[in-house]
Amino acid sequence: MAAQLKKDIEEIDHNLSELLSLELLAKRQHVKTLLSKESKRLTQEKSELLAKRKELVASESLAIASNDSSSPSVATNESSARSESALGSVVVTNYMWDQTDDFVKIYIEIDKNYSLDSTQIVMN
Repeated sequence: MAAQLKKDIEEIDHNLSELLSLELLAKRQHVKTLLSKESKRLTQEKSELLAKRKELVASESLAIASNDSSSPSVATNESSARSESALGSVVVTNYMWDQTDDFVKIYIEIDKNYSLDSTQIVMN
């Protein structure tokens, strides 16, 4: 089930990315509004799936820890493998951009309490 949730989340990410590019290309306000509403709907759906996935991983971790209390090293290894493979992603809904014929600059506001290294930023 966790694998299916991961696939669904990835699919929503791809859809959101494509919607964003379509929204940037759209000229008519009605079309922009429709694309924006769909982006918000998919963002909400993604948030719900991420919450389900988090609950599922937590319950699996508890089940592994309680069922295999005789060998704690196995549970620790599986938990660390899960945390390494689960990369976080954030859908940016508040942004600005500046564009010329050759370049596009994207400005994203980040909370002051959140530290982010430039190597952690990936754009799809």
